[in-house]
Amino acid sequence: MFHKLRNYYSVALADLRYQGLEVLLWRIVVKLLSPALRLDLQILFDFDLTRPLEARAPKVAVTITRAGEADIDDILDMQLPRLAPEQIAALDDLQELQYAQMLRARGKAFDIYRRSMWAGERCYVARADGLIVHSNWIRFHDSGPMEGRPVELGPGEVYTTDAYTADDWRGKGLHEAVLMHMLQVAQQLGCHRAYTITDLTKAGSRRGVQRVGWSYRGSILYACLRGLQRTWLVRMGGDIEPLFNHARAAMASGN
Repeated sequence: MFHKLRNYYSVALADLRYQGLEVLLWRIVVKLLSPALRLDLQILFDFDLTRPLEARAPKVAVTITRAGEADIDDILDMQLPRLAPEQIAALDDLQELQYAQMLRARGKAFDIYRRSMWAGERCYVARADGLIVHSNWIRFHDSGPMEGRPVELGPGEVYTTDAYTADDWRGKGLHEAVLMHMLQVAQQLGCHRAYTITDLTKAGSRRGVQRVGWSYRGSILYACLRGLQRTWLVRMGGDIEPLFNHARAAMASGN
């Protein structure tokens, strides 16, 4: 019991220090209601691609390139690393089960990433000494909506998503550098507006996108009653265009 309370205290302290009081209070509300209700608060930002863009230099030497199918395993190694045979042999039964579950999740992610590339979405990566240390995705209007992509794009619009930085490379400006590179590519292709979404709990991500010039557009609350296949949506502020149509329809009808 004491160990669990100590863990709660450590997490709360870290949230307060790095994310702010708003995020800490939100996590408490979500935790208290979690037995009956699942809550998610998403914040939508947009970016005007018609104005001049400035490249952002990271704090370390990296090469930013577009990734291909051959890079998917290396991209996933940042988030879901594979173990060497000798490491697998040393796992106990529980660890072996958890590793098998991770491999299944990795296989699903590999398939999603590959299908996303086939559909026309692009992934850009930062490499340090040949090692992929950051990845970020951009979807274009004509690339086709993929599973888990909540923004419906019009002509000339793009959506950036799924940015990830390897643990040892965080705080070095990689996200901002790769993001601005992607936006410059979109601008060169004639796009005029970009969108991105961050979760309320990711205060660091919000600060990062605002530093490079993204503007707050709107926010939406998702509330799902556990045991029911139904989600309530509440516009918390601003303009939630172009979030998916059934969300707007649900709110308009009061569901």
